[in-house]
Amino acid sequence: MSKINPNINLDRISLFSGGAVSLIGILGLLGWVTGVRELASFHTAYLPISPDGSLVFIVIGLIVLLNVRFRYSNRSKIFISIVIAIISIYGLLKFAEFFIKVDLTFGNILFPGSEKVGHFITRRMSPITGVLFFIVGTALQLEIFFGNHRKINSVISSLGVTTFIAGFIATIGYLFGTPLLYGGNIIPLSAPTAIGFFFLGCALITIAGAENIFIRPFIGSSANVKLIRAMLPLIVFAILVQGFLHERLFTMFGINIALLSAVLSLIFAVITAGIVIQLSRVIFRQADKAEIERKKTEEKNLQLASIIESSEDAIISKTLDGIITSWNTGAEKMYGYVKEQVINQPILIIIPPDHQYEMSQILEKVKVGRHIDHFETVRMKRNGTRFDVSISVSPIFNVEGALIGASMITRDISLRKKAEDELRKLSRAVDQSPASIVITDTTGSIEYVNPKFVQITGYSLEEAVGKNPRILKSGEKPSGDYKQLWSIITSGSEWQGEFHNKKKSGELYWESAVISPIKDVRGIITHFLAVKEDITQRKKAEAERENLINELQVALADVKTLSGLIPICSSCKKIRDDQGYWNILESYIMKHSDARFTHGMCPECMAKFYPDITKNNSNK
Repeated sequence: MSKINPNINLDRISLFSGGAVSLIGILGLLGWVTGVRELASFHTAYLPISPDGSLVFIVIGLIVLLNVRFRYSNRSKIFISIVIAIISIYGLLKFAEFFIKVDLTFGNILFPGSEKVGHFITRRMSPITGVLFFIVGTALQLEIFFGNHRKINSVISSLGVTTFIAGFIATIGYLFGTPLLYGGNIIPLSAPTAIGFFFLGCALITIAGAENIFIRPFIGSSANVKLIRAMLPLIVFAILVQGFLHERLFTMFGINIALLSAVLSLIFAVITAGIVIQLSRVIFRQADKAEIERKKTEEKNLQLASIIESSEDAIISKTLDGIITSWNTGAEKMYGYVKEQVINQPILIIIPPDHQYEMSQILEKVKVGRHIDHFETVRMKRNGTRFDVSISVSPIFNVEGALIGASMITRDISLRKKAEDELRKLSRAVDQSPASIVITDTTGSIEYVNPKFVQITGYSLEEAVGKNPRILKSGEKPSGDYKQLWSIITSGSEWQGEFHNKKKSGELYWESAVISPIKDVRGIITHFLAVKEDITQRKKAEAERENLINELQVALADVKTLSGLIPICSSCKKIRDDQGYWNILESYIMKHSDARFTHGMCPECMAKFYPDITKNNSNK
């Protein structure tokens, strides 16, 4: 749950206070220029703000506004510091003038007190005003150059309280008609000036931040703090209203001042008591609810702590400087370090040297409030083993909403990287497979075909996806065979067989297929896988073989006519055919078979018909 940053509310108070101070200065100048007395004094009976005081209020109010809204550059700091130094010195000189009776600021020349401007007689700046300007200037100088230091902020807030009290007392003096409270025998504070310092005090206190000693007691969600926050403005408002009514009623009706004070005090005491009672009921009712919510939050925090501690992921928190502040059991198992070994150690001990640049980049993003989700990188165990991880980093804020560190969740990626590598290998194997592969959903709709399918069928991946494998049907296979196939694979078994299919071009081809169901971890069929081989050439070879066999069988049938008893002449060796004619044996065999003859002469015939040649060969 996000927290409200109290500095945001303090900034709003600072902006309002700075604007009010500048407005008082502007009204004062307008009063002097236009002659409208009430603009410079707020009441005809009150003293007007001095012209130089009006100018200073305008400048200081603007500085307060700029301080809250913008960050000063070094050059602008120097310029603003010079302006503040001039104001501080001017105020200090005005204070000194009262004692040494010398015009140190040329006020007699710039703002002559004896001359009339419009309906006014000009007034010199009160020495009290001068001192307070010096105090305010000192506080602003400290804030500009040392505002990040807690002790300095306490000094700034102390100077702010001093300014606030001076302005508040003088304002009360005007409301109660008590001059001693706003000047007495010295040049008094004007009413606008008193109110201006009242707001300047508020601005300085809030500019000092939520950690200063005067703001800290008012920050928090406890019933006491809430009651104080509600009561303080109420008391201040009651005092101011009572003073205003006291002065007005006494002036208008001349009522005995002691009686008037007693009656007003009693009335406001009753009213304040009633408001306090109601506020207390509301606040403590809220406190009870807050206590219930606090207990629920504690229970949730305990549950969260238990979840964090038992998580298999490594959950680590670190400061903005990269120092480890927490280390869960998952981190111990993942990295091999126990908690005591890493707390207050730099996070770099688990980062390989060639990846340590990443941490500065991550922390820079965290410092501006950014989250980092599922950043994949490499980390290192205690024994030096490197492993792949996925990291998510989130900024950590304290209860005041200030950024104080970062939380990092590290997941070992289980094995997932290896699985992805295996999947990539499998994917390449499928893409490069010499077999045609088709994957369908459980309704038979094609979800994937590999390149071999595209090559064989002529259908592209885009044309095939979403279609049914029946786009390849040639119409030769009976529909009952397909029903049987579907029944087998939907029951969880594997089917093997052949298809005489048709390509996109209309050309017929044969393929042998094995179709298997694909099941998830629960054993439920999610897809069907068909691995098919083009057997067209094999089918052709088988047909050619069948034809050859048939031809051989016919030839053998013809050769069989030479079987059994064959009549041959014992003298001339002629053979008698079925019609009773005597033929030379060679002619008979050639007629009844596919045999062909080559001619030669045996040694006996050679000796008989060519005795000379035989004789010469034997002599050699």
